[in-house]
Amino acid sequence: MPASTFQFRPSGGAWTTETQYVSLKIEDQLYFPMSLEVVVANFGTNSFNTRESTYTKYLEVRVLLEGDSNKIGFYGKVESVEPDYDSTYGQIIKITARDNLQEL
Repeated sequence: MPASTFQFRPSGGAWTTETQYVSLKIEDQLYFPMSLEVVVANFGTNSFNTRESTYTKYLEVRVLLEGDSNKIGFYGKVESVEPDYDSTYGQIIKITARDNLQEL
């Protein structure tokens, strides 16, 4: 899979690129909603990390596959946000999203 760009759109505004994502995984299975698992580093200079409050349930997210056309590889809504700790990156956020087939 080519390099990808993870973006989110708060309250119907402009798309914002997440620069601190560590990994992402797209799962696509026939007759099931496509799912996305993203790990975002939650670096902060104080105890109130704004990264965690940025990602809320039902926030629109997308993944652009880089190349000639920036094709959309995933488009959906955040289903869950879980803060966690990783020995390499420190504080992280695990984000799970599903595409709109989930609503059918």
